[in-house]
Amino acid sequence: MRKIFALAPLLFFCGCIDVVIRDIEMETAAQEFLMAADNCLLDVRDNRTPYGQSINCGKRLSQTSWAYTRFPKTKLVYTDEAIPRHAYFAAEAKAIAWNAAALSNAKYPNAERVTSLW
Repeated sequence: MRKIFALAPLLFFCGCIDVVIRDIEMETAAQEFLMAADNCLLDVRDNRTPYGQSINCGKRLSQTSWAYTRFPKTKLVYTDEAIPRHAYFAAEAKAIAWNAAALSNAKYPNAERVTSLW
């Protein structure tokens, strides 16, 4: 019976290790990248600013994407291992940024065409 009670805290501790091992810095950088992409889309869609003239789409998106990709553990493809949360945030940010670029190209035909993000 004592072995069972001793095993419970050990299992609890092992369950908490995942949260501790998770790379919080990369996740924070990916969330900032996602927020910058959201702000970029809001500028293009709601504030009627072309992609090339928006600070969020140019400078801020470039800074946050660089902050995320500067980590040495950043991968572009995950083959056999589990995909971390920060990779999902970064993928969503890239998709939103491309949506903003496509929307800008469609809404503002006289503005400079967006062919790359940053």
